[in-house]
Amino acid sequence: MNLSEDALVAVCLCTTLGRGARIEPLNVEQWSDLVRNITRDKQATPRDLLDGDATALGLDATVAARVVALLRGLGSVGIEVERLDATGIWILTRGDADYPVAWKRNLGAAAPPVLFGAGVKAALSAGQDAVLIPTESLERTVARKTVRESILAGELTVVTPSIPSARTTQDESRRLQEAL
Repeated sequence: MNLSEDALVAVCLCTTLGRGARIEPLNVEQWSDLVRNITRDKQATPRDLLDGDATALGLDATVAARVVALLRGLGSVGIEVERLDATGIWILTRGDADYPVAWKRNLGAAAPPVLFGAGVKAALSAGQDAVLIPTESLERTVARKTVRESILAGELTVVTPSIPSARTTQDESRRLQEAL
C-alpha cells in the first residue's frame, strides 16, 4: 500500500493502529480543527507536522505536544499498514480521491478522517448497494468465506472507520450507511 505522507500522518494521529491506546488519538473534531488551522494560516498540509515543530504551524503548546507524541508511533504504524496491505485491507483518508464524496458532502467535518476497507474502492462513490459497514471487526468480517468471495468477485466493499481489529458501534455504522 502506498500511502501519501499526509495519509500516514492522519492514520498516526487519528487511530490507535500499531500502537494501542497509550496516547488518545485525535477525534474527528480535533482532526478537523487541526487540519483547518494548519491549512488556513500556514498553507501547510498534515505531512508538514513531520518536521517536528508543530507550534510553528500555529498549534497551541498542548495540542502540539500531543501531536509530537502521537507521531513518535509512526514507525509501528507503517509496519501495521504493510501488514494490512498484505491481507488485502486498504486505507483511505479524507484527502484521498476515492474517499466517499457523499460522506464529505453529507457529514462535512464529521466524516471519519480515516477508513479501513476491503473490496473495490470505487463502490464507495457508487452508493449503498455494494457497501457493507460492519459492526464486528473488519478483519473478522472479511475472514468469513461468503464475504471474502463477494469481495473477490467485486460484488461487495466492506469499510469501517475503526481500526481493522476493532468493532464499530451500531449507531456509527447506521449513521455512515445513511450518509452514503
